[in-house]
Amino acid sequence: MARSRGTHFVITANRTDDGSAVYMRIDGSWAPRLREAWATASDAVRDAAVARARTQERVVCDPYSFKVVIGPEGPRATNVREQIRGVGPTSPLRRPDPALATRLSA
Repeated sequence: MARSRGTHFVITANRTDDGSAVYMRIDGSWAPRLREAWATASDAVRDAAVARARTQERVVCDPYSFKVVIGPEGPRATNVREQIRGVGPTSPLRRPDPALATRLSA
């Protein structure tokens, strides 16, 4: 298996209320799009950010980091799993979720 060639790390989690993927911003809030995420190249800063995210259990669950490369439009996932998560659900939801649709269209 090839190793990820990412140069930076992004912190991601799932929203507790609807399960959608979110990405940590520099201020500790959560963005619905990877391009809005804050990225760090430091292992120590990454670990501290994941620890901070774990204190936000009412908002997000299961935070972790993954490698990205920084491009002209912001961070870009280097592995297929995170590329898929960044696009959204791969199968239709059983019921419309207006809150999710609003966040993704903003």
